[in-house]
Amino acid sequence: MKRVVLGIAMAMVWVGASSFISRPSFGQWAPVQAPGMMPGMMVAPAVAGPGWPGGIPMVAPGAPVVPASAALGGCTDCGDSAHKCTCGKDYCPGGGWCYRFSVFADFLYLRARDSEVAYAVEVNTAVPPPNVPVQVGRVGVADMDYEPNWRAGFNYVLDEYSLITAQYTMFEADTHSRTDLASGIPGTEIQGLLFHPGTAAASQGGISSDAFYFLSFDLIDIDYRELIAYDCFYEVNFVFGGRYANLEQQLNSSVDINGSQSVATDIDFDGGGLRLGLESTRYSRRGLLFYGRAIGNLLVGDFQAKYDQRDQFDDSVVDTAWRAGRMVPIVDLEFGVGWTSHNGYWRFSAGYLYSAWFNVVKTDEFIDAVQANNFVGLSDTMTFDGFVARVESRF
Repeated sequence: MKRVVLGIAMAMVWVGASSFISRPSFGQWAPVQAPGMMPGMMVAPAVAGPGWPGGIPMVAPGAPVVPASAALGGCTDCGDSAHKCTCGKDYCPGGGWCYRFSVFADFLYLRARDSEVAYAVEVNTAVPPPNVPVQVGRVGVADMDYEPNWRAGFNYVLDEYSLITAQYTMFEADTHSRTDLASGIPGTEIQGLLFHPGTAAASQGGISSDAFYFLSFDLIDIDYRELIAYDCFYEVNFVFGGRYANLEQQLNSSVDINGSQSVATDIDFDGGGLRLGLESTRYSRRGLLFYGRAIGNLLVGDFQAKYDQRDQFDDSVVDTAWRAGRMVPIVDLEFGVGWTSHNGYWRFSAGYLYSAWFNVVKTDEFIDAVQANNFVGLSDTMTFDGFVARVESRF
């Protein structure tokens, strides 16, 4: 339901953008009436330089307006300290954020790594722990693959060199895995790897096992961005803001042992904190661009985990829960290529995204802690990586 509400809110932002933004963008021309001018005359943005006495040139009605770039002799003058890049130079992609508002939508094709769970294996004979059985077949592993997801948000420009960004990211992935007797060796069994060693199911074998694994995260980011270095063909800005994150892991696995024996786990994290990073964009004269960003996040929150083992009569055999506070650093890296339209109103980009979550509690680690009755030092790393593509409309 919260994702539906967020989607509706994003749509309302998109529809309301045109009515919300009534003034022209920084890079646009607009008719003005200066003292002493005749009606219908127009002026270009005020620029001091050769051929522009007083910085207020006037043209006769109906005559073509000369772009301000002519006063500066082209983009090569942007490196001259006497001629700073400004939004009046609408043919230069850099030199300031020359719009008032933008909306963007991202397509994410990511895979969760370091998150797999081994749930069963074919053995010659099931043996009680701590004895180790002899494996004769493949190990059943619940492992995620690449999944399509999305990210969306908007930018509100405060001035040519600073803006505020708000964005929401949704990632969901799931997998179903099944393990059957496949070796062809008489007398083999499927032994579950997730049962508590003190229960009867841990020393018994079955004919098959399956597992359903679900993983998701939701991110809400609100950032302030400001240019710290720029020219007509490059921009470097810093990012400072806050992030809220929710990470969820759910696993349900069963083995056919005289009916069914099952294990279910549920791990949730909720936290928030600050983020800080750098972004850089390099433009070419043909509208192509290269970009990169590196942002670090430091979140504080709580992990809550639950383990439930049931038998064929649906009676609870093991039922335990664990909760603890955590500080979770997240590193987000992204780089790629793109294209900006000549008027700057449209921008398309595609690249590679890598995100690493540190000091998290993962499903396999928590199950190991339950089996060993040792919950000290639960901490591991989970990563996400893949393809990202963005379309952005600027007003």
